[in-house]
Formats: sequence, structure tokens, C-alpha cells
Amino acid sequence: MSAAEEATKEVDLDLALQVAIEGAKGAGGLILKSFRKDVVNKKKSLTDPVTEVDLACEDLLRALIAKHFPTHKFLGEESFEGSYNLSDDPTWVVDPIDGTANFVHGLQWTCVSVALVVDKMPMVGVVFNPVTQEMYKAVRGKGAFMNDEKISPSQVEDMPSACICTEFGANRDPEVVQKKVDIMHKVIQSPVQALRCLGSCALNMCAVASGNVD
Repeated sequence: MSAAEEATKEVDLDLALQVAIEGAKGAGGLILKSFRKDVVNKKKSLTDPVTEVDLACEDLLRALIAKHFPTHKFLGEESFEGSYNLSDDPTWVVDPIDGTANFVHGLQWTCVSVALVVDKMPMVGVVFNPVTQEMYKAVRGKGAFMNDEKISPSQVEDMPSACICTEFGANRDPEVVQKKVDIMHKVIQSPVQALRCLGSCALNMCAVASGNVD
């Protein structure tokens, strides 16, 4: 039996996927209700905002997961306190709004990200963009899908033909910013066809999985 099979033998991954989808849709509904409307910025930092909608979405997801999997651990982006030792126990890793700055500014590149990790391995993943209604989902060993259509990454292998996606992040320390600028400069000069910073790590990875970026 493989490590992945051993890790999941006591976890119903089909149910976990259903719960992740239900939670993502529920949180997505909260996002849509406030999209392009005035929202209260709780100001985690000037460059890393958090809103009352982030908090409401995380509460919704936490309650739903606890209802179906009361013994599982929960790691939420908004309740994270800076340090966490990931164990082998089933753990849900949630970002209630990935791309909060986009959400605050009314940009559609924002999503709900939900994953189940078992034995430190991701087993179930769901990313839902409520604005575009794009639902990405995957169960380890069963492929990845967007709105029930199987997706696959790009076959581009040469940098001059590649569209690269990255992010600046929230850290505005001058040394950190300069390092990122230097890296992006090297990437552009490599050369590449395009460089994009879209503001949502989860959706960036989904774009890679879908072959939209390389």
C-alpha cells in the first residue's frame, strides 16, 4: 500500500470533496453579496487587507467542516497566529478569500480555497471563483477538473513561448521588494512571452493546472 493510500484509508475523500465544494459555494455566496460594494477593511496591514467578509467566510467553512469531520483539525488564513506545526492528522487548510485586495477593489480574480491534508499530503483541493463561477476541484490520484471538465497543464517547454505568473506579495520591506524586482527583471530578460501578477495565489496555480499560464 502506498503512503497516500495508507494516509487516506480512514478518510472518506468523496465526502471531503462534497464538503469542500459545499463550503466553497457557501463562502462564495457571501463574497458575491458584497462584491463591488463597500466592505469594512479590518487592516491586517495596508498591503494585506482583511474584511468582515473574510471572517464570515472562514466561520462558515469552519462550522461546516466541524459538522462533518469533528475530529479533523482546521487551519484558517484569518485565524492563523503565525506558527503552526502541521501534524499527520487530517487537517483542513482554508483561505476564505484568496485575493482579498482584488475583492476590496472589485477585481474578479478572487476565490475561496479549501484543502484537506492528511499525513502532510494534500488529498482534496477545491478553489472556487464566485465571480466567474469557475470551480476547480481535485482528489489525489483522480485528476483535476474545472466545472467538471478535466484540465491539464501547458506543454510549453521553452521560455520565449511561456506566460509566467507570479506575485509581489504583501511584504514591502525595501530589500524584499528589490529582490523580487530583480527576479522579475531576470525572468523578463530570459526572455518570456508574458509576465502576469494577478493577485491570487490559488487561482494562479489553477491557471497553471489548466494550461492558461506556464
